[in-house]
Amino acid sequence: MISSFLKPFTSAVLITALSCSSALALSCETDVSNFEYTDDRPAIFNFGTRADVDKAYSKLAETVGSLDIYPKPTVFFTKGYDKLTQYNCSGDKCSSQDIGEGFSICVASPRSPGESCYPLAVVYNNKMYCLLYPGTGSSDVGTSDGPYIPFAGLNSK
Repeated sequence: MISSFLKPFTSAVLITALSCSSALALSCETDVSNFEYTDDRPAIFNFGTRADVDKAYSKLAETVGSLDIYPKPTVFFTKGYDKLTQYNCSGDKCSSQDIGEGFSICVASPRSPGESCYPLAVVYNNKMYCLLYPGTGSSDVGTSDGPYIPFAGLNSK
């Protein structure tokens, strides 16, 4: 009798857990004061429109996979908002020098005219930190719905 009661409950818990793990994979830390991936002064980058930045995070969501597969801190760069490069930091945390080296590699890789490289996100200790936001000169930075939230459009689909 108890097992017949637990069977539907177990299925519901499993479905909820799978839904939560999928949602967690598409979230990131956005509060710079909580950026633990570096001992340097952390930075965010404001470039492109909301649509550009959404496209970059969409590509990251398609590519990044499970966060536990990254044994070293890894920086992802967007190239033209629809391509990615990644750089493994040299130490236990990423330094500003690591970000610069990763940027140099992104810029040096083949790209079309107008395909700029920008730091997008860092994976560190199974957590993602989002670095790219719409440009401050853009009217897309915030809307009446509030500030820009990476992956918000993907999680609502």
